[in-house]
Amino acid sequence: MPASREDSYSWVDIYPPQMPMEVVDPWIYMLLISVFLLSAIVGLYFYFNPRFKAKRRLRKMKSMLQGASAIDGREISNQLKQCLCLGFAIEQVDLSTRFKQQSWQDYLGRLDEYCYGSKMVSRDQLTVLLIETSAWLDARE
Repeated sequence: MPASREDSYSWVDIYPPQMPMEVVDPWIYMLLISVFLLSAIVGLYFYFNPRFKAKRRLRKMKSMLQGASAIDGREISNQLKQCLCLGFAIEQVDLSTRFKQQSWQDYLGRLDEYCYGSKMVSRDQLTVLLIETSAWLDARE
């Protein structure tokens, strides 16, 4: 008995299985993992480095100084000294601490004057002192 016409068309809507996708080489995964680990290590270095901690603290102080209505010059000057101690990883900042230049000695003299002097310190003077502190943190011996 010959096959009917309906039986020959019953397989038309069935599709063959697709080819499997290409497998990515394992070295690509290793490359991605190593790039991620390297960026994490570099990020942790910059996060925990004392110099960069001090720079972050200076940025916070600068934004606080710009936004505050009343400022305490002595407090900010003391915080600048703490930033220098943190950035240079020392206990106390003095004239013989880091640099032997006259500008370093002038800067520390101004900083001590603002910390312990009887005059009020203006916002502009503190802003200049913040910029100088940042520059001294970036300076090398």
